[in-house]
Amino acid sequence: MTRRIFLTLLLAVGILLVGCNTKNLSAQTKECVAFLREASSLHAKIQIKLADVSSHEETINFLGFPQDAKITNYFWIEKQKKWLIEVLSQDNSDIYLFNWDGTGMYNLTNSSNLFETDFQVSPDQRLIAYSVSDGSLNTYIEIFDLDHNKKNQLGQEHYLERAPLWLDNHNLIIESSKLGSPNIFKVDINTKEWTNISNGPGIDTGASLSNQTQIMSFLSDRLGGWQVFIYDFQEQKITEPVGVNKQVSSVSISPNGKFLIMNIIENTNRNSVVLYNIENQIQTTIVRLENPILNFQWSLDSKKILFNILQKQNYDIFMFDIVTNELTNLTNSATNEFGARWIYINDDNKLLRFLETRQ
Repeated sequence: MTRRIFLTLLLAVGILLVGCNTKNLSAQTKECVAFLREASSLHAKIQIKLADVSSHEETINFLGFPQDAKITNYFWIEKQKKWLIEVLSQDNSDIYLFNWDGTGMYNLTNSSNLFETDFQVSPDQRLIAYSVSDGSLNTYIEIFDLDHNKKNQLGQEHYLERAPLWLDNHNLIIESSKLGSPNIFKVDINTKEWTNISNGPGIDTGASLSNQTQIMSFLSDRLGGWQVFIYDFQEQKITEPVGVNKQVSSVSISPNGKFLIMNIIENTNRNSVVLYNIENQIQTTIVRLENPILNFQWSLDSKKILFNILQKQNYDIFMFDIVTNELTNLTNSATNEFGARWIYINDDNKLLRFLETRQ
């Protein structure tokens, strides 16, 4: 519910990239921070501004969207050299492909009166999984095959299925209420076999994956309150609750499976962001705030975390470095910035600095 309310705040927005860093990656890979910035006009063009290694700058226009369009999700598909952008309008939500320079707009889903949202790209970047809704409470999961340009529905009945995550190129993690209460399932997309892996008596939700170590964190109210549990795919078992926190509103596990970042509700007007070391069970409070923290995003090396903080009526992007314990405000402006992502580009000719929206 919080995410849906948050998305209604978006106006016509653009994507911005800052802070390229190659220290922790191979010499051929650029690591950048991307985020969305609220535009001052509903009629603003969606633009990208970038700089190459010679500091030459150019502006790229993404044209063709409805005037009320809002970007709600995006991803750079390095394998195909395409932007994948989820766009919400008044009547529906569709998923588009664009060339790097903003040309070649292609509506991938192209459905009327349907909402395709929460897309996730498979590790080999061949498949896209997303939730489909007609505006009611019934949703289902669809998979788009980029190699063959076709989509397939995963399952025939609609049981409020949402939030797909790729465990690997053949298995999806999906929240579904097909057995009654919302649980988390592993679904083999080839055999269509569904396995209830959280299997709780109440509500299990908010899954987050460490693909490197094949473990998953999730939230459950099975013991009262909202606690964090971890599922091990190799041992096929769930651990005891993580820590003593019983009011966790969101959790994200690091790619290396060693850390959790959590938003904990302390009382009606206080939230805290907590870093939890799974191995030694040490919990460190990063910051305390009046408003919940949104959109945790780990870097691939598991050393940095991006998230949103609401301060002085505006959302800013912050980055926490778990090695130096430094919390940095990356945006610090008078407008709303949100939807931060890590973008990795294997192209020495594109050293990105930032992208922005202008009228």
